[in-house]
Amino acid sequence: MAQVIGKLINIMPEVSGENENGEWVRGGFVVLCGDGNSRSVALTLFGRDRINMLSGLSIGDTVIADYFPESHEYVGKWFTDLRCTRIMVARSQS
Repeated sequence: MAQVIGKLINIMPEVSGENENGEWVRGGFVVLCGDGNSRSVALTLFGRDRINMLSGLSIGDTVIADYFPESHEYVGKWFTDLRCTRIMVARSQS
């Protein structure tokens, strides 16, 4: 498990479909990390319960997201997702 902290800059639209296991839904979001040479990180949310974690969050919020990388092969090419397991607003330390 890994963690990223940064500013929420995009909430991606949901995508859904059906396969041999039934219906599925996927969403995601993008976090801008660091200072100066900032980098964007896109994270994936699978399942309605995980996508619902975005409710109450707004673009510009500083968030903490726990995730794990997961790779899969498709027609000879490898793809990696950063699968988010938890996202929450970072509390300021005053």
